Amino acid sequence: MRKRLRLIWSLSVILLVAILLSLSKVTQPPAPETLSVQVEQGQVGPHVISQSPLVGQRLDLAPVLQFTFDRDMDREETAQAFTLLGPDHKAVPGKTDWRDVRTIEFRPDAKLEPASNYKAVFSTQAAGIDKTSPKENLELGFTTVESLEVGQVFPAADAEDIDGKTNVTVIFNRPIVPLNIQEEQSGLPQPLEFTPQVKGQGQWVNSSVYVFQPDRALSSGTRYTVRVGAGLKDTTGNQLDKSYVWQFLTRAPTVANVALKNGPENPPLDNVQNVLLDQAFIVTFLQPMDTGSVAKAATIVNRETGKPLHLNLTWNKDATVLTIQPQGRYQIASYYTLQIAETAQAVDGGNLKEALTVKFSTVPLPQIVSVTPEQASQAASFDPSFSLKFASPMRLDSLKSRVVITPVPKTAPQWYYNDYDWTYTTYGLEPATDYVVRILPGMADIYGNTIGSETSVAFKTGDMDSYANLVLPWTPLVYRAKGPQEVYFEDTNLDSATISLYPLTFSEFSKMLNANGGNKGSGGISPVDFKPQG
Repeated sequence: MRKRLRLIWSLSVILLVAILLSLSKVTQPPAPETLSVQVEQGQVGPHVISQSPLVGQRLDLAPVLQFTFDRDMDREETAQAFTLLGPDHKAVPGKTDWRDVRTIEFRPDAKLEPASNYKAVFSTQAAGIDKTSPKENLELGFTTVESLEVGQVFPAADAEDIDGKTNVTVIFNRPIVPLNIQEEQSGLPQPLEFTPQVKGQGQWVNSSVYVFQPDRALSSGTRYTVRVGAGLKDTTGNQLDKSYVWQFLTRAPTVANVALKNGPENPPLDNVQNVLLDQAFIVTFLQPMDTGSVAKAATIVNRETGKPLHLNLTWNKDATVLTIQPQGRYQIASYYTLQIAETAQAVDGGNLKEALTVKFSTVPLPQIVSVTPEQASQAASFDPSFSLKFASPMRLDSLKSRVVITPVPKTAPQWYYNDYDWTYTTYGLEPATDYVVRILPGMADIYGNTIGSETSVAFKTGDMDSYANLVLPWTPLVYRAKGPQEVYFEDTNLDSATISLYPLTFSEFSKMLNANGGNKGSGGISPVDFKPQG
């Protein structure tokens, strides 16, 4: 029995050892194998490891292309293997040179085409000192820069009516100058030439934008020619091949605004009516004007007699605002023409672009234009007012006591005169009443002319509009069952009134109490919105 147990134990130990040995073989990493690489002589040919310009950089029109290989090169073979192909796929003539045994340079004999694609090619003839050659052609693409041009100008070419205080600006498509502070701009190019000449100061606000500011405003009504001369160079040395020339026309002296002093602005100039006899006109110009030439060009002529008036002309400090006033007065109920001819000049000498012509008529002799209410009218509704409208400005003290109303209003009339529309108005007439109003002669305008005739009108005022309303607050009244039940109302022009009572549900009553002054958003019901059923 003991021998049998000893045998089982020995077999178990042997089995455990076998399992452990098998696990150790699985987890141990395999031993590294020894690798060998054999490089055959001439297996890898030369290739370009750097270039100028860099990949993605635009090619100048007169460039020096530079290529660096990864090894020493056979200069003669490699130079013969190089070709620069143009946009027409033809070889570009040029010269090659070597900076060192690995770097070759190429200079075209002539300028390249702007904004065009070029291709640098090293054929398989290129060779290193180690006798290796590329397996296939080495090709590198380039795109040339745009030619130097004027991209935009201000004022624009052929622009008209340009303000004389405008700066002249030119924008190039390429940088012309390096970025500098203002104090360092004295040596920079000043590209603009003006005809006629203009004195001023120019400044490069950045590397491609030049702004010229005249010392004084440009002459009005003048055509200027501006030239950017050929030969101007950008920062890479490319130059403007052809001069850029453009023109613009400055604004001629122009009338900006016409107004009657203490009156309307820019009225219809062909028919200004009811002008006061001492009315002044105010004319505003866009440019400072030569006062002497304007004085000779300004006239006011009576259109019936053809006689000019003597004028007083006054100017503001800048000589841009002119006040024209007659010496004395215009004739009443007469017609005139105010004119400033084209011979009027600005301070800088430019003639007025267009003559100013204003046709106007003066106020007529005093008269009543209309009466309200009208003769024999009967109003449909009540209006307590009575008014007279005059054709010209009247003197208030001459109107008082010259309007007689029969029957006399219960309240003494208070009269009001409107200087703007020349109306004379009173309030206090009674409703549904027949009136006769007599306007006595002697009413005078502000110049002393009087109305010599008498006028009368008869009319009837309208009834007061019917009206009734409960005198109640917005929220419903609450009464005690055995208390007083009075309800108050007010009325106008009614013989009788009917008040109806309706029952309310408790819900309707609650909503009225919560009406919040009739605000529907509160969820309540205003009494005026209550709709009784039945």
